[in-house]
Amino acid sequence: MQHETLGAQQQHQQSFLLTPFLRMMLTVMMMLINLFHALSVVSFLPSVMKSWKLRGAIEIHALFQVLNSENSAIMAGLTDV
Repeated sequence: MQHETLGAQQQHQQSFLLTPFLRMMLTVMMMLINLFHALSVVSFLPSVMKSWKLRGAIEIHALFQVLNSENSAIMAGLTDV
């Protein structure tokens, strides 16, 4: 009887081994998205400010904000687990 509960505990621990890895992968993805976002804003801002494409830059900025909020929701869901 005691041997069965030990086996169940080990299986339970193994099933949670993947979540820290997934959390790390999502964090890396978020960092890459934020880095790309920052680089794109910094590099395109001077030329965009002079042209009529400012609206497109604002739309890209909004898209990145949506992506970041979705990633934050996923991360919050993972930390609840």
